[in-house]
Amino acid sequence: MKAAVNKVRLSPNMRYVLEGIVAGKDLYHSCDGRSEYGGRAQTLDGLRRRGLLDADGNVTESAKALFKVVD
Repeated sequence: MKAAVNKVRLSPNMRYVLEGIVAGKDLYHSCDGRSEYGGRAQTLDGLRRRGLLDADGNVTESAKALFKVVD
């Protein structure tokens, strides 16, 4: 039986961004150029809608569980 956490669907870009944030990188890590910042804003919004980031851009417990991060 799959855990509920595995039902979260992420695009490859969402996964890349979330992995970086979980690892302690800035929300806009590796962005270069105006269009990349705009795209990142949309990606961050998608992560918030899925409950993986809070309103301040911090990872939630759901995101930590997705990557099995232990504090």
